[in-house]
Amino acid sequence: MIGRVIAGRKSNGFPTLRYEALDGCWHMRWPCEACQGAELPLRDPASLASSHAGLRCNWWVADQPCPGCETIRRRLEPSDADLAVWYDTMLGDWVVQVPCPGFRGGVLMPLGLRWFDVPWPEVYRAAGDVAFADDAFDDALGDEQLRVQ
Repeated sequence: MIGRVIAGRKSNGFPTLRYEALDGCWHMRWPCEACQGAELPLRDPASLASSHAGLRCNWWVADQPCPGCETIRRRLEPSDADLAVWYDTMLGDWVVQVPCPGFRGGVLMPLGLRWFDVPWPEVYRAAGDVAFADDAFDDALGDEQLRVQ
């Protein structure tokens, strides 16, 4: 695909920003030798770095794990009783992992938030809506059953 950064391209070990004209979106290329890196779409690059496109963005990411490696790690580990939320580079979306009896890794549910830089409150609000939607259905079904009887 024209305009895509080739996996494994090195950029001095720091994520870089670039604009992709084909989809009209900013992207952050996160280099990683372990997983060949990740391509992350951004909603608002100005909130992450300076307004100069293509500059190295070594701001808050210095102590963050590689999103590609984090996706692989989380997908391979068994789910526990708690919900887990992360940006899944394989799906290109934020996901919530819901524990499910009989499934070692639980169930991954995409949140419909494709941008990596979505604010945490928005991510967790969407995760809660998805993870606890069955409570709303149970409540609605319970009310309906009361009316039928």
